[in-house]
Amino acid sequence: MHSFEHTPPEARELLTRPIRDLGLRLEGSTLEKYVQQLYAELAAKGPALRKLQYVDRIARELAKTPPRKALDVAIRELPVEEMRSTVEQFYREHQRNEAAILGDVPDAELEDIFVRKGEDLRPASAFLLEHRKATVDKITYWTGVRRSLIRHLIETIGRRARELRLSVERKRESQTLVEMVAFATTLAMNYLTRGGFSEH
Repeated sequence: MHSFEHTPPEARELLTRPIRDLGLRLEGSTLEKYVQQLYAELAAKGPALRKLQYVDRIARELAKTPPRKALDVAIRELPVEEMRSTVEQFYREHQRNEAAILGDVPDAELEDIFVRKGEDLRPASAFLLEHRKATVDKITYWTGVRRSLIRHLIETIGRRARELRLSVERKRESQTLVEMVAFATTLAMNYLTRGGFSEH
């Protein structure tokens, strides 16, 4: 038997009231110190907290914004019962979409970031391969774009750099890495806002 079934008669009317109407407040309650402790632990984690705060802020800003399409309309347009495509077809379609999107990666910017002449050069494709995992991890984490798409983006940049015979000066590797990550992150944000890597 559940404990709420033993609620005293004078408090039973509370069981039927919406929680929002109970006037509950965190401030001054016994829970307040535990919440503060939680925030202190999150603050110690640095970027993890900032990401949660960012999501919280955006959620609050959009809370009263009506969706572009009402849920009942979306369901009527494509109910689950009418989804006849297979999981394999779904993923293949996404792969085709990614292939089209990756064609937008501009060569001109790559030629600004990398070089063809200089001292103590190494292939840009090898440089990108060396930093691929860390680059993919960070861009995926901070932009929220699909990991598979970011991985293919970095691989595409590496392939184009090889085809264009671009290189990196070893003495400028750190600066080049910053520029390349900033460039790839910009492309990822273009994808989020425009649906493609190109600015057009």
